[in-house]
Amino acid sequence: MALQMLEQCLDMRYLESIREDEGGSYGVSVDASMERGVNEESSMNISFTTDPKAFERLYPIVEKEIRTIAEQGPRSDDMAKIRAQMIKGRRDNLQRNSTWLSLIKANVLHGDDETKYEQMVNDISPKEVQNWAKRILEKYHKIKVVMTPREE
Repeated sequence: MALQMLEQCLDMRYLESIREDEGGSYGVSVDASMERGVNEESSMNISFTTDPKAFERLYPIVEKEIRTIAEQGPRSDDMAKIRAQMIKGRRDNLQRNSTWLSLIKANVLHGDDETKYEQMVNDISPKEVQNWAKRILEKYHKIKVVMTPREE
């Protein structure tokens, strides 16, 4: 859940810094995931499209935002927005059969108690989100792929 909150926090930060402040991209996609089981794994993918000439100016901002969260933690107003979005999203999703199937599966496989979802969301501390940002920076292999159009 803290990793999911980091993902949303970065979404907000990139919206502000890359899109609004720099006008460098329509949006930055942040996709974090975690697989549970024998070989627990987590990953985060950050991608955006931009003019090739703007990439060298924008890429350092991507790293700076993660580093800022790792050093200072997420902003309190961001945490409040994220909590509200997660709780509202969950309530909306409970209207779908696919959500219930996922909840039943998580309960059977991992013993998850989804009846306490709102409490769990509210109990995640900014420090836990900050620790995930530190983990991303310190422990993960980073692969940077830049695709540019072929010049004709």
